[in-house]
Amino acid sequence: MTQADVDRFHESLDQLLRLSLPIWRRQIDTVNNQLVSSVSNLTERFMHIAYVVGQFKALEGQGKGWTPPPGSDLPANLGEVLGQDVEKIINGFQFQDRVTQILGHISGELDDLRDTISDALQDLRDGRVPEPLDVQAWNQSMKRKYTTPEELRDHLGEAADDAAGTGGDDVELF
Repeated sequence: MTQADVDRFHESLDQLLRLSLPIWRRQIDTVNNQLVSSVSNLTERFMHIAYVVGQFKALEGQGKGWTPPPGSDLPANLGEVLGQDVEKIINGFQFQDRVTQILGHISGELDDLRDTISDALQDLRDGRVPEPLDVQAWNQSMKRKYTTPEELRDHLGEAADDAAGTGGDDVELF
């Protein structure tokens, strides 16, 4: 084993870390943004539903059927409005699935990196030269594991379409 062999391994490890760490930082930032946005949206929807339910209770207490009272800001299509609120709440809860998937991939990649470094250190202890890391293969392996558009976007360093990176209000179960 020569110093040049060890230096080649160190250089490949340095390249791998320079590639991976910014990607993981962007992915963690995306998860954080989704979390903040989703919690805010859920809170807003719950507050709206609580307000509407309070208005219904007030009408019931007056013995009235449902028609928007004069001067009320309640819409005539209240059932539709509540249905939209419920759909947005369901969509908001999906952030947990996305967060779990993204963090699971980051955790798996960190485990792989730990194992790779551990194997290389064992090679060095045994007097063997660790093979230089194939940074391009590592990069492709990371991309193949992604299941959300945010992960690939963050991997490529692209800007998010919307501030939270949630992909809009469409319900998407996965």
